[in-house]
Amino acid sequence: MRKNFFILLVVLLFLSLLSFMNFFNKNKKETANFSRVCFNKTCIPVELAVTNSERERGLMYRDFLADDAGMLFIFNGKGTYPFWMKNMKFPIDIIWINDDAIVHIERDVPPCASEQCLSYWPEEEANYVLEVPANFTLKTGLEVGSKVEFYK
Repeated sequence: MRKNFFILLVVLLFLSLLSFMNFFNKNKKETANFSRVCFNKTCIPVELAVTNSERERGLMYRDFLADDAGMLFIFNGKGTYPFWMKNMKFPIDIIWINDDAIVHIERDVPPCASEQCLSYWPEEEANYVLEVPANFTLKTGLEVGSKVEFYK
């Protein structure tokens, strides 16, 4: 009887794991298909940061970010995700987005080469963060409340 119970438990755990992996991969495929972000009739191509390791690395160690490009960080849920500029080589604007609207902007954030880097936090929860070249938000007129659209 114990052997049958153990086999049933292993099978149920395996099926649960498969179901979880299928759900995660399905959601990852849906969100990972974004290739452009648009606002105020301006669209830019974006590189995606979807996994934990991609989000941790971000734009670290890069020499530049093209004037008309960005990096989109996609999170699994809404939160107040902090960002810092450790190992960055150039300033950027950081934009927190909740579904389809900007909820917070940090402009012209300077790079940080020390171990004592400042963290930047949004005032509201967001499920996306977009990093763009410094002063991009001023040039395009983006502000809190601006609508954002994602395209594949």
